Amino acid sequence: MYFLIKKLLLILLADSVICWEPIELNQWHLSDLKGLRNISIQVTSPGGIYTDLENAGLIGNLYDGFNDVDLRWVAEIDWVYKTTIFPKSAFDMKFRELEFQGLDTAASILVNNHLIATTDNMFRKYILDLTNIPAQNNGEYEIAVIFTSPVNYARDMFGEQSKDHMVPPDCVPGIFKGFCHANHIRKMQSSFSWDWGPAAPSVGIWKPAYYFGYSVNDKTRILDVDWETKLIDRNDQEKTNTFEIVFRIGLKTVPDFSGTLTVQVSFFVEEKSVLRKNVTIPPNSEFFTVTMDPFEISVNDSNIWWPNGYGEQKLHDVNVSVLASNKRLKQSLGFRDIKLVEENLDKGKSFYFVVNGVSMFMKGSNWIPAHVLPEKVTQEYLEDLLYSAKEANMNMLRVWGGGIYESDQFYELADKLGILIWQDFMFACSMYPANEPFLQTVSAEVYDQVRRLKKHPSIALWAANNENEAALRTNWYGTDSNFAVYVDDYKRLYVDTVSKVVKEQDPSRPFLLSSPSNGVVEDESECVSHDPYSVFSGDIHYYNYRDNNWDASIYATPRFASEYGFQSYSAFEILKQYSTKEDWAYNSKWIKHRQHHPDGDIQLLWQIKLNMFVDEEKLESSEGLDYMVYLTQIYQAVSLQVQTEHYRRQKNTMNEKGEGMTMGALYWQLNDIWPGVSWSSLEYGGFWKMSHHYAKNAFAPTLVSPVLENNIVNVHILCDPDLNYPLNLEIRILKWDLSEVYTQTMQLVDYCYEFIVYSKSLSDLMELGDCRAGTSDNYRLKYCFIEFNLIRTDTAEVISQNTIHDPPNSLTGSGDDAALLIQKPNVVIHSISLSNMITKDQYVESYDIELKSESLALFVWLQAFPIEGTFSENGFHMTSTSKIIQFNAKKYTDVEQLWQVLTVRAYQPF
Repeated sequence: MYFLIKKLLLILLADSVICWEPIELNQWHLSDLKGLRNISIQVTSPGGIYTDLENAGLIGNLYDGFNDVDLRWVAEIDWVYKTTIFPKSAFDMKFRELEFQGLDTAASILVNNHLIATTDNMFRKYILDLTNIPAQNNGEYEIAVIFTSPVNYARDMFGEQSKDHMVPPDCVPGIFKGFCHANHIRKMQSSFSWDWGPAAPSVGIWKPAYYFGYSVNDKTRILDVDWETKLIDRNDQEKTNTFEIVFRIGLKTVPDFSGTLTVQVSFFVEEKSVLRKNVTIPPNSEFFTVTMDPFEISVNDSNIWWPNGYGEQKLHDVNVSVLASNKRLKQSLGFRDIKLVEENLDKGKSFYFVVNGVSMFMKGSNWIPAHVLPEKVTQEYLEDLLYSAKEANMNMLRVWGGGIYESDQFYELADKLGILIWQDFMFACSMYPANEPFLQTVSAEVYDQVRRLKKHPSIALWAANNENEAALRTNWYGTDSNFAVYVDDYKRLYVDTVSKVVKEQDPSRPFLLSSPSNGVVEDESECVSHDPYSVFSGDIHYYNYRDNNWDASIYATPRFASEYGFQSYSAFEILKQYSTKEDWAYNSKWIKHRQHHPDGDIQLLWQIKLNMFVDEEKLESSEGLDYMVYLTQIYQAVSLQVQTEHYRRQKNTMNEKGEGMTMGALYWQLNDIWPGVSWSSLEYGGFWKMSHHYAKNAFAPTLVSPVLENNIVNVHILCDPDLNYPLNLEIRILKWDLSEVYTQTMQLVDYCYEFIVYSKSLSDLMELGDCRAGTSDNYRLKYCFIEFNLIRTDTAEVISQNTIHDPPNSLTGSGDDAALLIQKPNVVIHSISLSNMITKDQYVESYDIELKSESLALFVWLQAFPIEGTFSENGFHMTSTSKIIQFNAKKYTDVEQLWQVLTVRAYQPF
């Protein structure tokens, strides 16, 4: 069946230049190539095969039950998408072309049965010349895109490569339940499965596709615009900044054009600026880049772009045009300067970012694909996830190298919200081929992506891959047996190809050959360091599930932590949506199916039992699963808080080993790809796990961070940025029956520059609290609870709160002791009331929820599922008989609805 996509419109402009609007190719006919499944349906693009089949009712939701395995056949066969266009004036067009902004992945493109191109890279843009392809008699073009199974393609490429030498790994671990050889195809690596996500290697037209026609008067169209901004001078007294800016405009000219064009760039900051340049296009220059002359501009502080927490994110419209034509493009410009500072230290080098002249501690997380099928990710969902990052006081996200280069909307939101992006290229946890066809497609991929993304002020850094240097150096895949060959592959791919293109296209940003790494490599012939995990230079990834994750002393002290994290299960209310009642037990087949991390459940149970009470006999019920999910989220939240605060406390310190000066903490991971078990702090769907609330607290601009070290309680005040409010530090010692035994308040002066503002021996604090005299100090701690409150004296607001107490599993006893220790909690919802209408960010209204308790309760957890919103606090300790929590709703609701769905729970000590 043929489809008329969009009428070709003729536009007459004042200068009489004729141009034709592109036709968007968004209606297709889909069939399985060999007819074995007898599938023949109408679909739309952008999209993908799983979504197309689901929309047609031919398969169910990929995330339901065991569908990720049951639907493997979808990825194992070939598919064809066809459409027909009728450009009425096609015969009048001197030049014609197709543009595919994204094809996933290995495909043959036929037009009127003429093979015009083959594709092999999900991350490239393909512009294909149709000029010599005659239209059919009635002026139509039949376009067919035939997709090869990505599973079979990757297997075949692996086989071809292995004739020379094998490029490992041979396959992913069996617990991943995935497909093999993702490293031999340029598509989302995690679509073949990962230790936190399913296997669903899709095919399809995943980004927009267009037909372009050029009349005899058409000369060019604008493909892209990018720029580099550099701070060259600052006047602190007048708070003005002198930036140098260089614009580059990518043009696509018709094949037979040569001559002169005038390119104009205009923008308004404090006043309008107009830049023009006449350029001579040589013959046969189909693709041509115009580099405008460097331009200096003075910009007030109020008009520059700052990361979240440091100022506003001012964006200015930029209009680019080719004069004497109607070719125009509009973009947003943010003035900001960024540097990665690597200064020599007594041992190693520093590693920190300076933005607009201000050194900053990077607070954030790692981003993975928000769905294994990219077409499922909506603008609304992206906004929800990134606003949650901003709310948690983050100023940086690392776009991890096993996913995708994210959508334009993602980076536009990062610009808007002040979230810097550490951008990996899409290579992860593998060796990769370095044959010429592979290098050629990677070169084009990197060129396309750098040109697309470099205009965003949010882009802070490029990194060539995720963990591949570490994998090579530490012999993950047996590469030591042929080490020189794999080092040569590594160099050819990342140094001679990726690095070369990045430095040509964007010399303004730092470039790392890997993460973790020892930082920027000055001599790239030495591209594989002896210790990629060194704490003395660059960044590290650190995971340790053997030792107690609630003990800060187990963690490394690096210059920058770009990965660290802990698992937890999705909320039971979310798991239920994708399973049946038979699955609702902790050791059920379905629950185990969702765990892809080797020994993951063993590690989870071990870590939980180190600090909390678990009644394992009750886990084989829905109530037991629900409670175990809650315990995993407590474990994750506290572990994340402990490790994050450890890194923040090392910002301005260096120990006798030369460790310290830590200037970044990006935990693994922000978002989830599906409902199950992962390291995410946000649920699949966007609800906050307990760990996201704890991350928000740990990343607070001003944080009170107490730590017990060698029986000394040291209290740190951490500031990023330095905001010297008038503050008091309040120290409270309570008993488990909520009686307050001791309170001290001290005024803080210049606290942002103090390493420790309060220090006292645990013995002295136990005496002050009358905590079970006659026993050892460490044992006495279980009878008391120490709370630290940071209070703004001008508003009486508690801006940060933290605690020291014994692990929950040590807080019970027998006999007379039992009455002195933690009791079964009885936290109840006392009242709910509409407090005020708000329009902040995503929220439309807020409610006050009053809680009551007769005793001190740990990890009090509120849920209002399925009402979308966030609580002002959650996972907190109830240290008073009454507490009011605010619920900020993202959609209008009412008190009655909240009463129906709102639940509260607390840790059960026995």
